[in-house]
Amino acid sequence: MCLPAFAAEFIVKGKIKHSEGRSKICLGYPGDDGNYLSDTANIVDGNFTIKGQVSSVQKATLQFISDDKAQRYVYLEFYLEPGNALIEIDEDIREAQVTAGTEQALAVQLKGQIGGLRKELDSVFSTYRSVLAKKDSVLMKDYLATVAKLSSAINLAELDFVKRNPESIVAFDVVKARSYIIDVKQFSPFLAALGEKAKDSEEGREMSNRLEIAKKTRVGKPMIEVNLADSTGNLMKLSEVKGKYVLLEFWSSWCGPCRAEHPNLKKAYAEFKDKGFEIYAVSLDSRKADWLKAIKDDDLPWIHVSDLKGLQCAAAVDYGIIAIPQNVLIDDKGTIVEKNLRGDSLQITLSKLLN
Repeated sequence: MCLPAFAAEFIVKGKIKHSEGRSKICLGYPGDDGNYLSDTANIVDGNFTIKGQVSSVQKATLQFISDDKAQRYVYLEFYLEPGNALIEIDEDIREAQVTAGTEQALAVQLKGQIGGLRKELDSVFSTYRSVLAKKDSVLMKDYLATVAKLSSAINLAELDFVKRNPESIVAFDVVKARSYIIDVKQFSPFLAALGEKAKDSEEGREMSNRLEIAKKTRVGKPMIEVNLADSTGNLMKLSEVKGKYVLLEFWSSWCGPCRAEHPNLKKAYAEFKDKGFEIYAVSLDSRKADWLKAIKDDDLPWIHVSDLKGLQCAAAVDYGIIAIPQNVLIDDKGTIVEKNLRGDSLQITLSKLLN
């Protein structure tokens, strides 16, 4: 959410405590023309300076230039705006201290409120496999309760932040991050808490539209029909899969997390395909060859359809899908009963419904 203004100079200065082996650093940010800009600077005696111009607050990244591929995804995110910014880096650039404008100050404030909770939640998530392997229902119950408690605390803290800063770009980004996969009950108060200018922006209106779609595709609602071509070009309706629980799966060949999920889907499919379960997979590919190769390479034995329009796929638009993987579980009467079942949660849910 950016409002047009005249471009003004920014000066980013940095101090690096451990600069050995680091000679260059790169600042990336969106330009006024929509193109992504990259400015580089030499690191001299642990210091660097980057100057440029922006007309509004932008989400920027700062990254050491390195031949090490492992460092490709190691970077700092911060809010860049006209004026001065000081970045102090110790060991990890992601943990750098940033002193900049109003929006960055708000971002630091929010991180102070929820940073510890997020680290604690990530730590709990990392124990999932070990908890599952022990097959202890009490232990799993405690795990789920802890996840719910920490998630709720983060939700409340972020919602309070948005309410206190309804027109800030940081608050808008908090809400936007929750709009890619919408939980109607959780998302509605976040969108409502935004200021009127934010809600009336182009992205604000898009989020409102996606919320309305999510309301139509929430648990308990009837499914929306899908009618797409299979790999041979023949149209196949979702409703043609009769008398079964159907997982409407949105994926693509280029989506790493989607393909990482395929072993879990195959495991569930093998166990429940003869008990009244089917998968109707909608690919958001735009190249047929890529789509068919992924089906073959991953050995996916269920129903596959696509209109090869990418994220503009008719079914994706109808179900409000702008990020994948996502899925919708539909019962034998055509009612949505669950959404976004991942990992072992799909098998657990199907066990309750079909065994």
